[in-house]
Amino acid sequence: MGRQVLLVPSSGMNGLELEADTKARCDRAFELWRSGRYDLILVTGGVTQSLELPPDSTIMKSYLVSIGAPSSLIIEENRALDTFQNVAFSLEKLDKEGIKDFQITVVTQWQHGIRFLITFWLGHRIHIRIKFARYPMSAIYWCCECLYIIYHLYDPRGDRFLARLNRRNRELNTRIVD
Repeated sequence: MGRQVLLVPSSGMNGLELEADTKARCDRAFELWRSGRYDLILVTGGVTQSLELPPDSTIMKSYLVSIGAPSSLIIEENRALDTFQNVAFSLEKLDKEGIKDFQITVVTQWQHGIRFLITFWLGHRIHIRIKFARYPMSAIYWCCECLYIIYHLYDPRGDRFLARLNRRNRELNTRIVD
């Protein structure tokens, strides 16, 4: 059966604080980890604000430790700028940690979960599970998530033009200083 890994992607930060979506994901992951069915928590997210701030994953790990998760059971992937990279870099991180036999359960909201299913399966031929973190979304956010699902079907590995452009823009935005 292998190691049971909870993968928790960032959704955004507000300075050094978790935004509500990311906090809901971390809280749900902690609740699931406490059930005793999971061995590790893998937090994933790079620098999404300013290069002067830590990666999202570092803030997420600190939060999880502050609510009682053991630091030694949290793996941190700190380069990803989008869902495609959350998947690719998390798989790379598990490999570097010597974890070869694993089952991944992604903790996120349902539309984002569908994108993870698509990217893991169509892009990497890996079956995953999803556990939902429920939190409110605006209508615009909901519609954008549905469009992202369609894009992930078109580009399941995230190596086509729009995905590359999105990452480039995110990288540029982190370098802008107010």
